[in-house]
Amino acid sequence: TNFGKPVMNVRFNPTGRTLVVATEANPASILEAETLRTIRTIGDPAGGHFGAAFSPDGRRLLIGTTDGRVRVWDLAGSAWLSVFSEIQEADGVLSTAWSPDGRWVAWAVYAGDIRIAEADSGRIRDVIPGHVRGWIPMLQLSRDAYWLLASGGATATATRLWRLPLGREMTPAAHHTPRAWAVTFTADGDRVLSAGFDGVIRLADAADGHEIRAFSGHTNSVIWSIDVAPGGREFVSAGQDCALRIWDLETGAERRTIPAQTHPGVDNDVTLNVAISPDGRRLASAGHDGNVQVWDYASGRRLWVDNLESVRLWSVAWSPDGGLLAAAGAGGHVAVWDAHDLTRLWGARVPPDVIGTVAFHPAGDRLLTAHWSGELRLWEARTGRPLGSPVKHQGIVRHATFSPDGKRMASAGFDRMVRLWDDRLRRTVFTLPQEPGTINGVAFSPDGERLASANDDGHVRIWQTRLPSPGAGEGETR
Repeated sequence: TNFGKPVMNVRFNPTGRTLVVATEANPASILEAETLRTIRTIGDPAGGHFGAAFSPDGRRLLIGTTDGRVRVWDLAGSAWLSVFSEIQEADGVLSTAWSPDGRWVAWAVYAGDIRIAEADSGRIRDVIPGHVRGWIPMLQLSRDAYWLLASGGATATATRLWRLPLGREMTPAAHHTPRAWAVTFTADGDRVLSAGFDGVIRLADAADGHEIRAFSGHTNSVIWSIDVAPGGREFVSAGQDCALRIWDLETGAERRTIPAQTHPGVDNDVTLNVAISPDGRRLASAGHDGNVQVWDYASGRRLWVDNLESVRLWSVAWSPDGGLLAAAGAGGHVAVWDAHDLTRLWGARVPPDVIGTVAFHPAGDRLLTAHWSGELRLWEARTGRPLGSPVKHQGIVRHATFSPDGKRMASAGFDRMVRLWDDRLRRTVFTLPQEPGTINGVAFSPDGERLASANDDGHVRIWQTRLPSPGAGEGETR
């Protein structure tokens, strides 16, 4: 049979009696296997169909189109199903596959991305970015959808085996009302601290999510920031009441307070971020009035203050060796100080943006900034020289951080997805499943194998993020 156009995909029905043929510029055709007689055509007569695959029961057909759509045809009802109707890829969908139990589907696009989703609900579970750009003629899911085999590419013929899911939600760890904002692991990695708009700090077991203890003491409800001291027995919190409070992690007692009246600045000043120095001897805070302040951890005495253009500051961070201090906020302002003599080394502006997070690489040589424009940028920490080109989320990035080994960066925000990047922001390693609301905070566990997220729906979630090795982000080449 000659279809007059390049044939892109051929698949048999599970019974072997029929087969589907997808061509570059015609509808998909279902043929009788013995005679190759056309039984039915499916799709837009003027459109192209790259990928086509029967469900294991033979009742549905998963089709990928040249214009980036993923569609499911009900063979019995002779109609398109609504599942995946909102999917619109930027490139053509080259290949499609079902898991043997029919619960999961996968598809690959020309840009190299591969997605795994629930067949009935359409919920995307895994995104594998950039397998290899170009034609991916073969996808195959294992019965439990925990392994994916992919091959092909315009410039390579790599066959790769992926262990799935790349990111797995382990347990919900806490719940705040109405939203969770800040989250961090304890030093031992066994527990998670979180805070939000209910004015309560919650300590939860990282394994099963049960609440161990709640810390109350802040007034005016919102708690914006928490940080665990290097020794692991204490942590500090900052909130709408402007006070910095230091707590005993094990007993729940409030150890001491740096009260609001010691904060110079505007009326109703709010402390938005706080960070403990790596040696545990100093605190840095930043907030609404544009002041970056350094405090003696033991006594609460203010040691130093500098103002960054009187703009609202959302983030402050120490370098891992304690030698540098960075802050950033509204107007796209970011600056770095020498933490020993507290002289400003450099400042930059990315107007009219807001920078919501600054974070140092574990080696201390790079600074990561997360922007409300959706951008992520890297800077040389001591000079402020931009490194590489910015990358972008869809929507505001609320928070970003490095993994403890420095090989990955995690970012999250308004697009409701946590994305993991390589250490130079060259590409996305993988994306965790989409969450119900905006993600306000993310934190790696000390071993880097788990990640906690704080969500607008009030929940704190813990994800398993350990990747296969070797070739973590790229799968295993066999």
